[in-house]
Amino acid sequence: MAAHILHTNLLSASSAVELIATGFDAGWGFANALNIGTALKAQVLLGVLGVAEYDLGVIAPISSVAIARHNFGTANANIKVSVASNQAGPWSVLVDHSPVDDDVLLVVESAITGRYVRVEVQNHTQAAIFSVIYVGDALKLPRSMPNGFIPPEFGAQDQITASYTAGTELAGISIKRLPAKTRAIIKEAPVKWFFDNWRELQNALLKNTIFFRWKETGSTIYGTLASKKPPNPKFVKTHYMTVNIDFQGFVS
Repeated sequence: MAAHILHTNLLSASSAVELIATGFDAGWGFANALNIGTALKAQVLLGVLGVAEYDLGVIAPISSVAIARHNFGTANANIKVSVASNQAGPWSVLVDHSPVDDDVLLVVESAITGRYVRVEVQNHTQAAIFSVIYVGDALKLPRSMPNGFIPPEFGAQDQITASYTAGTELAGISIKRLPAKTRAIIKEAPVKWFFDNWRELQNALLKNTIFFRWKETGSTIYGTLASKKPPNPKFVKTHYMTVNIDFQGFVS
């Protein structure tokens, strides 16, 4: 059942503001999930209150919201997400927060039952750009992320920038799209990084839905491991290891 946009004053270079759907065709996602993906990148002009309302088509529990935001220009800018069972209201506020630039805001609260979702952007001192990535039922997240990924944590980005970064660019991560899955390759990372992080990340990958924003491309990866067993890192040269992590799910 497709959601549809009710009204908006958002600007988009690609009219992708209309690319909204509930559920995922692959059959692995949450029911009644609102997925716009990073293709939206809706722009709100300076000084304009940006508002968009969506109809999910059914009344369902809504407890998780993930929004990527960029270029708000001030710490006073905020995104507010409200939910209602009827378009006329009353509206219950699920999110009212000011995440940092180039971050993914994730909020998980007690479930609010509703059908309509309203997103508001205000107090920005620059043209604000954001993407609503997910609105739906409870979304669990891995806590430890490989270098090059930004976890959708509440608040700060919590990037892992290990010693193998090259200049200002995060190195060591590549994404390869295969016919039935997507592969994230952590290439030639220091052995110490695996000792410090791999066990926690491995456990998280097994237990949780995976939700990454890949820094270099801005892509979103959302899904589950392609295998019931986590991959094992392998030595590629002295003191360095490589691992391939195969996902099934959505990649924007």
